[in-house]
Amino acid sequence: MTDAELTTLIRRMTLSEAPGGLGSSILATAKAEAINLLAQLITSASPESFEKKVVISPTNTNVPIFAIPSDCRSVKKIWDYYGTAGTISAIADNGSGLIRVTHDMTLEDGQVITIHDVAGCTEANDTWQVDYVDATNVDLVGSTFTNAYTSGGRIFIERPETYEYPLTRRGSNFSSANDDTKFYSRKDNIIIDDPEFTNDIIVLYRYFPSALSEIPDHLHFGIYAFASIMLIGSPTSKDPNYGILQKNLTLCQGLWDTAQRLAKSYRPVLENDNISDERTIKRWI
Repeated sequence: MTDAELTTLIRRMTLSEAPGGLGSSILATAKAEAINLLAQLITSASPESFEKKVVISPTNTNVPIFAIPSDCRSVKKIWDYYGTAGTISAIADNGSGLIRVTHDMTLEDGQVITIHDVAGCTEANDTWQVDYVDATNVDLVGSTFTNAYTSGGRIFIERPETYEYPLTRRGSNFSSANDDTKFYSRKDNIIIDDPEFTNDIIVLYRYFPSALSEIPDHLHFGIYAFASIMLIGSPTSKDPNYGILQKNLTLCQGLWDTAQRLAKSYRPVLENDNISDERTIKRWI
């Protein structure tokens, strides 16, 4: 379901399809609240559903301070990224519909990379295998170029060895100022326990989604149901549309109850769910 379709349904349920009805800001607020509530229910059922892995550069040249992403709900793990992540300078259609990325890294054909912080062409923000084009360009395998690139973009190579030595958390009271394998938190920042630390870090964290596209399609009906409940409120018998509004309110309450039940039991299908492991097989031999 698209955002425009959601808006149409909400206006229909609240009888505000005529010009001068609900303003766009009120509708946006109601939809955002519904997305947030569904995300909380999904997260409770499946914490791994909303996780991101990004690379962050220090924000201070004297002390290695890293700002935690603004959409972070909780940090899961942190790794030292031994090299410095690359910067994206352009993104375009490669001529056959794939996303072509212009960068300042040294990449090889078939490598796996993670991209984030791209504005405009946000469909590039994901993990991809690359097709080498030349020293500064790669195509993203399986991608589809849709939106024009505007700015930004960080890129790093997914290397198994990068994740062998995660940084260890310690309390700031135990800072020794000479251990680049330790970090501590201060407000919304991550500080490496060594002023000589100059690398980027990789942060795996859980977040609350804010976009409709991040909510599973089969739960989209819950968004217009909850938003309609918020906006209808409590109709009174003096309202000339009382009967219709009351009927719509009852319908939306039933839909919202169903959406909550589905969200509370949400579990994404994992690629190895139906693969028997060796231990299972041995039990039957």
